[in-house]
Amino acid sequence: MAIEPKISRKDLKLKQPDQFQVLNARFVKFCLENRGALIIVALVIIAVVAGFLFYSQLEKSNVLEMENRYFKLDKLRIQMEKEPTPALFSQMQEMLSGFTEGPQKIRARLLLADIHFREGRYGAAETLYQDVINNISQNDFKYNVAQSGLAYSLEGKKDYKRAIKIYKSIIDSAHGFPLFYTYVALSRCHELSGDPKSAILVLREIQSKFQRHSDIGKVSLMIRRLEG
Repeated sequence: MAIEPKISRKDLKLKQPDQFQVLNARFVKFCLENRGALIIVALVIIAVVAGFLFYSQLEKSNVLEMENRYFKLDKLRIQMEKEPTPALFSQMQEMLSGFTEGPQKIRARLLLADIHFREGRYGAAETLYQDVINNISQNDFKYNVAQSGLAYSLEGKKDYKRAIKIYKSIIDSAHGFPLFYTYVALSRCHELSGDPKSAILVLREIQSKFQRHSDIGKVSLMIRRLEG
């Protein structure tokens, strides 16, 4: 009887079609059948990548320009502290309008608002502080700085009710913001608005929360004065 030749696994594997070649052939066929659509997709991808790189470079250039502008503005502030003149401040206000919206403009607004406040222009300071509040996240430290500046400006305008409301808002929501002097300002506004009892209650709260503060002794004197 004739003996059939044995076929090894290696021989069976060789007789089967190569999977890589099959997949490669299918891929080539797919590309040939859809080459128009593939060209469009490739062009879109290239355009998106190029646009992203262009925008990133433009954004980086803008940030550097705004930082340079803020540096110049801060130099003018130093000049203002030495010799304040209307012309110099007018130049600073003109520079502010040249900022694009972003972190540098937020800092520039705060800088000019502080100058307005020190010069007693509380209305102008209030406007700039409010602009900062409207253009920044509540989680940003500068948000609380602007809120505090706004409250001080309202206090300067003798609008004690609104100032009290903002001081309370800072106390209730601020994270990592130093609150000792916010409490003091809140007490002061209660007193100035004719409510010494509320002022004393706030001062008592200060004594409880800030026992180790360097100015805690002044709080005791304020309580004694209010209690007569």
